[in-house]
Amino acid sequence: MKKKIFFIILLILIAFGGYKGWEYLKVKNIFDEIYYSEYDDLGYVLNQKGFPKMKQIERWDRKTADTKNVAGPVIESYKEEYLENGESLSFSFMFSKKEFYIGYTKKIDSSISYDIGYRYNIKTKNLNEDISIIDDNIEKWDIENADQIQKYFDKYNISKEEVRIVADKVLYNKVIKDWINTYPSRFSTKDIGKVVIKKDTFLE
Repeated sequence: MKKKIFFIILLILIAFGGYKGWEYLKVKNIFDEIYYSEYDDLGYVLNQKGFPKMKQIERWDRKTADTKNVAGPVIESYKEEYLENGESLSFSFMFSKKEFYIGYTKKIDSSISYDIGYRYNIKTKNLNEDISIIDDNIEKWDIENADQIQKYFDKYNISKEEVRIVADKVLYNKVIKDWINTYPSRFSTKDIGKVVIKKDTFLE
């Protein structure tokens, strides 16, 4: 009987070790880590390690999370107190598409903002950057055309270099830094793992 119990425990430990090993291997970079930990944190109340423990993230009832994304993405939002005036920052998880989106918005006028977005796909390991203008005064409020974006930046005296600096600051000094300061990550701001970051052509 004791031998049977011992072997059952041994099999459980082996299975658990195999799962952890597979989990370690599938995470190739810090964005994989964010994606998989968010999914795990939504499924378990105990031992949460990611966004639920981040002081910067708004609290909400994760028991109601729609992980199948029937009604839309699962959203994690930064608290205003951890951002500058006119800024917003959020993460939108589409588990059904194996991707998530980091959205940063900065107001430059009462009704005009510029948006820096990062879309990550866990299959391709690509992080695609997108720059756009949000103009509440027009019907097509989301402007992605490079020439039109440039006109807005010229009007408000915003240089491409300034936007480049903001983009890097948001990604590395905010998103990644805040994450590794909370989550027991095996990555860092200097080593984010194997990922291809495709910058928006507007900033080239």
